[in-house]
This record gives sequence, structure tokens and C-alpha cells, in this order.
Amino acid sequence: MAESQENIGDKNFEIVEKAKKAFKDGNFQTAIDLFKQSIEICESQNWIDGVRYAKGMIEDALEMIRIQKEEEKFLEHEKEQEQQEQEILNKDFESEQITNEQQKKIEEQKKIEEQKEIEKQKKIEEQKEIEKQKKIEEQKKKVKQKRFDEEKRKEEQKKIEEQKKIEEQKKIEEQKEIEKQKKIEEQKEIEKQKKIEEQKEIEKQKKIEEQKEIKKETRVENEKSIKIYVQKGSGRLQCPVCDNNKRNMIREVIDKSHIIMDYPLIYGKKYICGKCGAQWRREE
Repeated sequence: MAESQENIGDKNFEIVEKAKKAFKDGNFQTAIDLFKQSIEICESQNWIDGVRYAKGMIEDALEMIRIQKEEEKFLEHEKEQEQQEQEILNKDFESEQITNEQQKKIEEQKKIEEQKEIEKQKKIEEQKEIEKQKKIEEQKKKVKQKRFDEEKRKEEQKKIEEQKKIEEQKKIEEQKEIEKQKKIEEQKEIEKQKKIEEQKEIEKQKKIEEQKEIKKETRVENEKSIKIYVQKGSGRLQCPVCDNNKRNMIREVIDKSHIIMDYPLIYGKKYICGKCGAQWRREE
């Protein structure tokens, strides 16, 4: 599983800290190797400032190695010169017979030369220390400036990330608002469709009621067109047409064409013959 960007950043930071410590301690080759590892990580993550910083530190370390080599070369040359002078002195001492006074002078001269050499070496060391301190101070300034630039870059990157988050959140809110508006429109459309359906149902019911009313009126008109006979008296029911007087063959129904009372509405009764279909009502 690939390492997260945060873990890679922590790893790179640890390597850079080790490299800076090695540089400070004078282990310049170790510092170079560690900064090369940092360059590989930064290039893989496209961290341009990190690559630039590591390359600059490698250049500084190479310069320090070059200075060290020059110092070593200078000391080696001085040592060789000293050995040559000593050899000459030894040869002269062996080839000539030297008196005690001459020997004393030689020894004194030798001490003077040695003292001069010591003073000369001391001055060289002091000069080297001054140059070394100067280099270290310059390096500290460079490191401080680079650190400041790195912090500034991180702050700018952080601001960019925050701005991206704000824009993403804004897009999410806009999308939510669009979806919300879409749902509202859909709900309105559903309600509109529902109202249309309800209106259709009302019109349908209205048509049905109108149809019923038409049928009702038609039936009433038909009933009105049928001749209704009248049976006088309160005697036994008997069909005025076929004289049928069997009660189970005579049907009693409401006569809506004969209104007895308007309010409350009361209809009269009529009888239908089961044999011939004649209709009549009774009057006292």
C-alpha cells in the first residue's frame, strides 16, 4: 500500500535533519548522501523547493570538502618541506665537524626556527579557524534564509489548500441547492400532476353525475309517458286492465311522478301488475 503524502513528508524531514547535523559535525560526505535521498523523495513528489534546497546544501558540502582537501594538501606540503630541511641539517651535521659553540648556535637557531614554525603553524590554524567560522556563519545564514523561504512556501501552500477546500465546499453547497431546487420542482410537478388528476377525477365524477341525472330525468319522463290508472276505494287491489287480484303478482313501488308533500318530500305509491305490466294507484 502506497505511503501517504504526510508520511513521505515526515520521512523527508527526518532525512534532512540528519543531513544538516552531519554537515554541522563536519561529516560532509554523509550529508551529501542524505541530501541525495531527499532529492529523490522531493522529485517523486514534485517538491521543487525541497529539490532546490537539497542541491544547494550538496554544493556547500562539496565546497567544504574541497577546502578540507586543500588544507590537508597544504599541511602535507609543509611537512615535506620540514622533512627536507631536517635532512639537509642532518647531512650538514654529519659532513662537518662542529664545535660546541657551533653546535650551541645550531641548536639555538633550530629552536628559533622551531619557534617560528610553531608561530607560523599557529597563525595558519588561526586563519583556518577564522575562515571556517566565516563559512559556518555564511552557511547558517543560508540555512536560515532557506528555512524562512520554506516556511513561507508552506504557508502559501496551506493558503492555497484552504482556498481549494472553501471552493470545494462552495461547489458542494451549490450542488445541494441545485438538488434541493430540483426536488422542489419535482414536488411541484407531482402536486400539479396530482391536481390535474384530481380535476380529471372531479370532471369524471361530474360527468357520471350528469349521466345519472340524465338517466334519472329520462326514467322520470318515461314514467310520466306511461299511463297510470286509478283504482277508487279501499277494497282489494285489482289490476284495472286484466283484473289480476293476486297479491303476490302485484308489486308496490314509489311513484316519483306523484308528490304528496313538498317539504319534507313525500312521494305517493303505485302498483305494477305482474301479469300485464299495467300501473295504477289507489285513491279514496
